[in-house]
Amino acid sequence: MSVEKTFASALAAHEAGRLEEAEEGYLKVLGEAPLHRFARNNLALILLARGEAAEAVERLEETVAIDPHFADAWNNLGSARAAAGDGAGACAALERATELGHASAPLNRARLAAQANDAAAALHYAALAYQRAPSAAAAEIAARAAGTLGDPALATWVERWFAAAPGSREAFAAVVQIRRGAASAIEQAARDHLAHDPDDALACNSLGVALHQQGREEEALAALERAIALAPQAAEPHNNRAVALKALGRLAEALAAVEQALALHPDYPEAHNTRGNILSAQERLAEALAAYEAALALRPDFIEAAANACLTLSDLERAEEALARVEALIAAHGPLPLLAKVQGIVLVRLERFAEAEAPLRRALASFPDDAEVASFLGSALHMLHCEGEAEELLIGTIPRLKKPVGALNALGNLYAALGRKEEAAETLKRAIAIEPNAPGLYRNLAGVYRFRRDDGYFQNLETLYARRDELKASDRVELLYALAEACDDVGEKERAMALFIEAGRARRALLDFDIAASERTFAQLQTVITRERFLSLHGCGYPSRLPVFILGMPRSGTTLMEQIIASHPKAFGAGELTLLADSLGFGLNIDGVHLDGMPPGLSDPDRALPIESGLFAWGERYVSALRRYCATAWRITDKMPGNFAKLPLIALAMPGVRIIHMRRHPLDTCLSCFKMRFTQGQDWSYDLTELGRYYSAYWRLMAHWRRVCPEAFIEVEYERLVADTESEARRVFDYLELPWDARCLKFYEHERPVHTASLAQVRQPIYTSAIGKWQAIAPQIAPLIAALDPEIRAAYAIPDPETLPGSTL
Repeated sequence: MSVEKTFASALAAHEAGRLEEAEEGYLKVLGEAPLHRFARNNLALILLARGEAAEAVERLEETVAIDPHFADAWNNLGSARAAAGDGAGACAALERATELGHASAPLNRARLAAQANDAAAALHYAALAYQRAPSAAAAEIAARAAGTLGDPALATWVERWFAAAPGSREAFAAVVQIRRGAASAIEQAARDHLAHDPDDALACNSLGVALHQQGREEEALAALERAIALAPQAAEPHNNRAVALKALGRLAEALAAVEQALALHPDYPEAHNTRGNILSAQERLAEALAAYEAALALRPDFIEAAANACLTLSDLERAEEALARVEALIAAHGPLPLLAKVQGIVLVRLERFAEAEAPLRRALASFPDDAEVASFLGSALHMLHCEGEAEELLIGTIPRLKKPVGALNALGNLYAALGRKEEAAETLKRAIAIEPNAPGLYRNLAGVYRFRRDDGYFQNLETLYARRDELKASDRVELLYALAEACDDVGEKERAMALFIEAGRARRALLDFDIAASERTFAQLQTVITRERFLSLHGCGYPSRLPVFILGMPRSGTTLMEQIIASHPKAFGAGELTLLADSLGFGLNIDGVHLDGMPPGLSDPDRALPIESGLFAWGERYVSALRRYCATAWRITDKMPGNFAKLPLIALAMPGVRIIHMRRHPLDTCLSCFKMRFTQGQDWSYDLTELGRYYSAYWRLMAHWRRVCPEAFIEVEYERLVADTESEARRVFDYLELPWDARCLKFYEHERPVHTASLAQVRQPIYTSAIGKWQAIAPQIAPLIAALDPEIRAAYAIPDPETLPGSTL
């Protein structure tokens, strides 16, 4: 038999796995043709397969010596040297094979580099291997090496790896990481993988998450339940199922799902965070905060949980603490967009609108489709008197939002403040069409729209009322106020008042308020600030005629008075400002009593100024800040009603200031307050007895101020103002030392934003229908009447509550 026939027979045996027969044949070939390179190469492969690496190396080194251009032998020599422990020699052999154009050598060299943790070489040779012969193996090595190096080509290599091996779980996991944030792309990857491996729980879980991120919650739920069926002991699908259930509003099921996740994995920070989100949605805020804290205890750098904790603190009326905490997070981690969002939201809730603008703009740049960011920024701009910019922002943002309810609500409220009632109503109706079960939208609509029994909205409210016990507490409050307004609109006065009482009770249950503390504060002011003290402090302040303070009880006509004054060409209405407290800073010390402007959490009595030196600084800070509202006005109004508590100090801090105290019948004032769902503050207004006690404390304090500083202010009776508007207005303008201007009688035509509860009333001519409303429902407000001081009842001839027909007292 010829040499070639012997070689062919040996090769056939080799390929058939008959190695002893093949070895014998190759040896016969070499006996007759010692330089036969193929026989030497193949014999070495048999030796290598048998574990005789050193002998294989010897044979292959002889082979490449015979034929230095034999690429296959160099490639095999590389494998043999690697098996013999000669890594450097193996690399050299494989590099020579690569130079000679061997197809497999670059991949083998890449594998050696990967085993040696030489990521740069692994990436280089894997890329070369892929170029010569695209394969999943080459793409995998390149992807792993690129990940180690942080190479920008990482995504490309992962995509190539997954495209070549869509059934590989590792390739799928890698492509999910690369496509993070692209939900539709992850969905497609999951479906591609599941086509090859339908029982992969990881892929079902990833598919569920991607569907949730696209708002396809029912599909997400099905995918996640499949993942749980495949891997019931895996905590992550249970947690993700809870997230989807929450998005569907199935909060009780969501809570059960996340608690199952935590039963499987108690130290799972993401599940604690999810649990907090669900509890927050259920308004179990203290429990939600504890859940976020548990997540942070497990992972202190968990930014999402930290952000949620800050927002929950704000919801718990601990906004100052929330702000301090988010600012500490920003100091530690930098101005991350999520933290900027939280900071802006908390600042808006604190009514620090100017400070809120910058972080909200940063957040919007990163989250252009975030309805919450757009809504809060729009609200901040609105309150900063940037109504045009707020309108443009909201109008431009709404079309991009998947669910623009919050932005539409903000825009509707903006239109209402601008007096554009029809646009406000239509905008709020658009929001209701998207979210018909959101009670807060109906309450806002009530301010610009008169409900009818047959308009559909009334029936929606009745339907919601029938299942009010299913609503979370804050939504129940909004519903009750909205339905009460609707009943009032259709003439059902008795039912309306019953609903207002129910609404007040529900709102009061959410508040931590102590009426006795307010009474003590007012009593302390009367003790500290006397006529003698007032006279002794004359000349200590910062003289200015710019400020005009309009104060008194809320709903006493302060907004009407400001609108009349603001209609004068030399005046500007700035609205309800927090400047007085903000300018007070760490406050004044009056005979050891600390009068503070700082929030309780930041208060520092030791930094308060003595009143003698502090009055000037306070006045200067206030006037400087006030000037920014209008550079050309002679007078700028500040109509924060609660400033009545500081009335004599205002007069001392700013000699030349004008102060107008608005008065209205106590029961009309209190009833109007009681029927109002205030955005913030006025916690005393939701219980009839507490309301009467607060009004009495206010009455006693104002009586004291009349004795302390009668020359510091004038008083305007609301009833006289509406009965003889011109005479009262002329008296006010004489006091303000402004020339009379008849345009002030058409105040309802003056276009300016109004941000208070009276925004609708000041858009129409004077009317008297709001006077004496209490008389029709006196029996229902008997607890209020009983809580008023006897002097008040006597002054206004208010009947004894026990004598009212139907009274339960």
